[in-house]
Amino acid sequence: MKPRGAAAREVVFTGAAAAFVAFAVWGSLFPFEFHAVPAAEAARLFYVYEEPDMSKIPATAKPALKALHAKLAATPWNRKAIGAAVSEVVKASGLKMPELAMPARLLVTGRTQTPSLDAVLELIGRDAVLQRLARLNNA
Repeated sequence: MKPRGAAAREVVFTGAAAAFVAFAVWGSLFPFEFHAVPAAEAARLFYVYEEPDMSKIPATAKPALKALHAKLAATPWNRKAIGAAVSEVVKASGLKMPELAMPARLLVTGRTQTPSLDAVLELIGRDAVLQRLARLNNA
């Protein structure tokens, strides 16, 4: 059985925390053989929200991001439904996927490079994602 929603986040957070500790210990014992920094930095995505630089969000993406916020608010919170919602907004807006995905990633995570957008949105959670996308209205 695959964990979903909060259970999936708990599995990821617990696994990421365990991996971070293992990497940190292993890296301190054998710094010449193992680099803990990339793994710890990757796990940080789910623990620390980095304030986005709102000036990096193109004006052409803002209407699509607002539409994405509305679409996600009415979408069941699973990866498949989230991916479909993102695709619908891309198609309706006339943008290409990177033109929507990179600004969406920036608003939600503070970064433009993440794993698959639908997976990241699912793991971060509905409330946090909607709250972070809503920041566009306040900027």
